Amino acid sequence: MRGRKKGEGDTTQPGPLYGLLQLPLSKIDSDAVEQWLIEQRHRPGVARAGFVRLRAFLNWCAGRAAYRDYVIPGACTKQDVKDEVPSTNARHDALERQHLQPWFERVRKLENPVRAAYLQTVLLTGARREEIAALKWTDIDFRWHRMDIADKVEGKGQPWEPSQWVFASPTAASGRIQEPRAAHDKILKLA
Repeated sequence: MRGRKKGEGDTTQPGPLYGLLQLPLSKIDSDAVEQWLIEQRHRPGVARAGFVRLRAFLNWCAGRAAYRDYVIPGACTKQDVKDEVPSTNARHDALERQHLQPWFERVRKLENPVRAAYLQTVLLTGARREEIAALKWTDIDFRWHRMDIADKVEGKGQPWEPSQWVFASPTAASGRIQEPRAAHDKILKLA
């Protein structure tokens, strides 16, 4: 099972492995796993994560006397199955120590000071981009030089007020910065 996204209602949706796990354990063979991976091609990250979990589950079953006789040993190790597992997409946009000085120099030259401040805040705090984008002036304590960053907390449906967002954006429907990646990618190229 997977969690619900905003707007999906109260019903928990089946996860990506649901269909495959409806089979009896003795029927989860390499052909079934390969077919499942082919059906998941449109979402490679989900397929890879699901495959890793499936393999762990089958290995766990193989190590238990109650299930050992039902597990098909090569269900996840056959070459045809391995060929269908999507590869990981390693990120190549990480900042390393020697990149920091040119990165900060370029960020400070951005035409949009809100984006510049936002990018620096994300880097310096290590917070998730949405946590910083949702930062309000009421979250800033100027007396004690601190800020309260919500950790994966959704808003309570409060109406938008023009000055509540620290990283405001007059062009965004929400009134706050939404996607700074374009500015960040530009900085990485220039730096």
